[in-house]
Amino acid sequence: MRIFVSEQKSEIPAIEIERNIKCNFCLNENKKLFHHYFHQGFNEKLYYCRNCISQNINSKLFIHHYEPPQNIEQIKIDLPFKLTEQQRNASQFIKEQITLQKSCLLYAVTGAGKTEMILEGIVKVRGEGGNVAVVSPRTDVVKELSLRLSMYLKTENISTLYAGHSEMTQPYLIISTIHQLMYFTSHFDLIIVDEIDAFPAQHDPRLMKLLERALTPKGIFVYLSATPPKNIIRACKGNIVYLPLRHHKRPLPIPQFKYLSHGSVRKKLDYMLRNVETGEIILIFFHDIRLMEQTFHSLNKNIQTKTVCVYSGDDERHEKIEAIRNASYQFVFTTTILERGFTMHGLSVWVMNSHLFRSDSLIQIAGRVDRKGDERNGEVIFFHDGISLSMIAAVRDIRQMNKRGAHVS
Repeated sequence: MRIFVSEQKSEIPAIEIERNIKCNFCLNENKKLFHHYFHQGFNEKLYYCRNCISQNINSKLFIHHYEPPQNIEQIKIDLPFKLTEQQRNASQFIKEQITLQKSCLLYAVTGAGKTEMILEGIVKVRGEGGNVAVVSPRTDVVKELSLRLSMYLKTENISTLYAGHSEMTQPYLIISTIHQLMYFTSHFDLIIVDEIDAFPAQHDPRLMKLLERALTPKGIFVYLSATPPKNIIRACKGNIVYLPLRHHKRPLPIPQFKYLSHGSVRKKLDYMLRNVETGEIILIFFHDIRLMEQTFHSLNKNIQTKTVCVYSGDDERHEKIEAIRNASYQFVFTTTILERGFTMHGLSVWVMNSHLFRSDSLIQIAGRVDRKGDERNGEVIFFHDGISLSMIAAVRDIRQMNKRGAHVS
């Protein structure tokens, strides 16, 4: 069902204030994220939720539900290539779990083609009149999913929702951030969660509640991840399918460890970039935006013209990412905004101060390399000021997936 709010009374207030304060729209229960003031017009205290302040949710509003009519759609799939045997097996596994009404996990290496493996599941549910949501915690991943699913699925009935882009053309097949599920309750028969481990999903329990509320009683979750959190692995125990190989069947590149003291990053990086002999594009990841910008401004002027900085708070990030895809820059200074959902041929990856990163981020970053092409290309280097347990864990997990992939025909 769709959720909407109005001043017309219902049994469900938008904000409960009688006992423990709670927003019934976005499910926020954090007292620090509520505020109140005396409203002269109403002659009473008015409470509002700062978490969904852009929706103007306050204590004078009420929650209402609308049940859209069922919509059955026979969608055709148009893939410009054939799935590998392991991809076909994974696609069939998902369809079986939908029939059995059991949530499952697709545990696939970065670049395994997870998006292509969910297509038949989407088509099955829509063909039976069910509603489908494909969601991710991050806007950039949602945009990438929207582009690819719009190419593969022959339908015009797809709504793409994220902050600043929430116009819904229809409620039957949506691609959105998890945040946008605040508009739904008991609505989706299939919710596919891509990158369930990405920030902020595992750091904001409200988002997990929104997922649960949006699912119908008989609906299922299909989780997709190369680095699934332990709680998802436990929840899907016995319903996990592994994809340890990419479509080209080459093992994942193993990161190299190279010592580089924290204090010498700016000076040494300028020297290293001036001595890059090939024209390959290098993604250079920083843990700290301030260090990234300081390092950029200390670069040789000629190197600066070949370099761009991009991070999540950058107002021009979408334009810059498009320019990066068009090979307008050789060197890309970035943060974890490009650790997921970014694919290009011929990339190499350098991680500055890699000892400060979490293991799942390091695995995702390393996964940008050698995703495409007929021959192995690119390298992964973890520059560090002392090897960390996270670095060791990342390399261990990559080697384990490679070992698992060696037994796949």
